[in-house]
Amino acid sequence: MHQFTASVTKHRIVRWRPTRLAIGILLLGFIAQLHAQTWNVVWQANFNGTGYPSTNDWNYEQGGGGWGNNELEHYCAPWDNNWPCSTSNPNVYLDGHGNLVIRAINNGGTWTSTRMNTAGHHDIQYGRFEANMILPFGTGLWPAFWMLGSNIGSVGWPTCGEIDIMENVPQMGQWTIQSSLHGANGFNTGNQTGLSSGDWNWHVYGVNWWPQTVAFYVDDFTRPFVTLHPSSSGGTWEFDNGPSFVLLNLAVGGNWPGPPDSSTPNPAYMIVNNLRVLQYCASCGGIDSNAWYEVINQTSGLCVDDAAWGTSNGTHLQQWACGSQQANQEWQFRPAATGGYDAVYSRNAGGLVWDDAAGSTANGNGIQLWSYGGGNPNQEWQPHSLGNGLWRFVNLKSGLCLDNTGSTANGVQMTQWQCVDGNANQEFKLDAVAYVKRAHHSCLRAGFGISARCCDPRKKSVCTGFC
Repeated sequence: MHQFTASVTKHRIVRWRPTRLAIGILLLGFIAQLHAQTWNVVWQANFNGTGYPSTNDWNYEQGGGGWGNNELEHYCAPWDNNWPCSTSNPNVYLDGHGNLVIRAINNGGTWTSTRMNTAGHHDIQYGRFEANMILPFGTGLWPAFWMLGSNIGSVGWPTCGEIDIMENVPQMGQWTIQSSLHGANGFNTGNQTGLSSGDWNWHVYGVNWWPQTVAFYVDDFTRPFVTLHPSSSGGTWEFDNGPSFVLLNLAVGGNWPGPPDSSTPNPAYMIVNNLRVLQYCASCGGIDSNAWYEVINQTSGLCVDDAAWGTSNGTHLQQWACGSQQANQEWQFRPAATGGYDAVYSRNAGGLVWDDAAGSTANGNGIQLWSYGGGNPNQEWQPHSLGNGLWRFVNLKSGLCLDNTGSTANGVQMTQWQCVDGNANQEFKLDAVAYVKRAHHSCLRAGFGISARCCDPRKKSVCTGFC
């Protein structure tokens, strides 16, 4: 899309006898925690008030020269009063209602507009980058919401990587936008989608950026219209090399949209609000790192299982019919060395965790259990909440998803595979294990009485009453 120039400025349970009321309170609390927000806003643009967005957050690029695409506009900073710019007829301002307004204006045959970026102020790697926008449409207009790698000053474009979240040019039609990636050695993608409501009013345009994965969406981040990986194009994947910064601009003319004409709106308005960056927070709710879970695949209805109750390195991770309080089907998600990732421990096998065998990045590679090494990326998994009570698990080393190969048979080894949205093979339900109050026969034999129970029925020597 837009070539970048050097003009950017670097500016289980407690031992107590629960009442029914207490049980109800606990259940409500647990449900609230399970459905708690798992995304944190790490930066949100402030478009409140009047004037223009602060230079503590934004750089304003200035000038013309085509911007690498033979564009016609001259970009004006909000304080620039030198022709063709005018502070009395600005190209960028805050409207007093929480909106940023960028205008392209035909000033006596010379088009002016605004291009602004967060380089040096808000450089962020990974997360959901999204903005609610109303876009202009007309001959020669080219609105864009996009990102560039923060290392552009040292490696140049396109080696820095470019993530185009939203672009529109007239050739697409009024109700279509394009999202793209550009990298070195010919890595280029272009993916278009129509607006679901068929209108040009407010829509959220966004990208969900993870290691080895970039997913573009409109309005609903749980339903991306395209998900891209290193194998999505030839060339070099440049999108795990560091942070990126955000750009907003409204271009006029150029190689792609063509020139404006007498029908082009003047002024043309691009309106933005609620531009923000969110990052997944594994410790902020959703999955309790102190709980144990059954992990149930949505294709098969079977549980992720420690094969044959194995306790040795190399034991296969398989699927099997879910048992009742069965330790080899119970898993704990504990924070790993890499923020936002978990090591997934077997209750049966002690210190063994889910492991991408041999650290492979290949589709179909089997998942096993192995002693946790602390910091091994092939043992770290990021839970992605799908927003419908389901999860998928992405391996840090490979960027691939835990997958059951589509089988419904007992004993099939779990594998990893390229993440595909809506693929039930990669979708799992988490059921928290909660042992009910009961007496175990070994406790009864030990004379503890009918009200006694073991904290864990498998540990028959533990007869300590309520746990």
